[in-house]
Amino acid sequence: MKRPLENCQRAGLTLVELLLVLAVICVLCALLYPSGRCKGNSVQVACHNNLKQLALSEIVWANDHGHDSLPAQLSTNVGGAREFVLAAQLKEYYKALSNELASARILTCPSNRQSPTDDFANLKTNHLSYFLNADAALGTNDNKVLHGDRQIEFMPPGRGAIVRLEPDTALRWRKGIHHKQDEFGNVASTDGSVQSTSNGGEVREIFQTSNQAKNRIVLP
Repeated sequence: MKRPLENCQRAGLTLVELLLVLAVICVLCALLYPSGRCKGNSVQVACHNNLKQLALSEIVWANDHGHDSLPAQLSTNVGGAREFVLAAQLKEYYKALSNELASARILTCPSNRQSPTDDFANLKTNHLSYFLNADAALGTNDNKVLHGDRQIEFMPPGRGAIVRLEPDTALRWRKGIHHKQDEFGNVASTDGSVQSTSNGGEVREIFQTSNQAKNRIVLP
């Protein structure tokens, strides 16, 4: 007597096949739902690119206008934007550089809750994600920091939109700029380079403040 299932095709999956299916599902989940750390890293990379473009646009401005100084050090009478900087009007400062910046989008970090805008006519203060060092200078080892994440904190706390760094001023990054567990921020230098710094002395050292060098940080 023949068994009824003797010639029937075997149903179900082997253990190897089941493990293969689970592996494919895990890969798809990783692609479709990246971890918070990966998302934070992508935001940091985008922030790096924004700061680099921002710094390079000001360097290009100086070269195109035949100046050895950045627009923040030159009066509007000679095509600069110093008056806007000293009045802490960063929005107007960037509008004055719109030809070099090309798009206002680079002024907004992806971590900013405010959606970016491409049009300088629609630019608002809450679009601005980065501080400006009003005293950043070209061709010197002092005052090299030009821009950085606006979530920088001063101890003792600074007053107003323009904070002058003193020799005893302590600096730190507010937690959660690019990832809620991280305490680091990005800064752009006058040579167009961008670096990430952590809290502590590393933040302070990048400003290289001396008796001959002053740093006035203009916050959005």
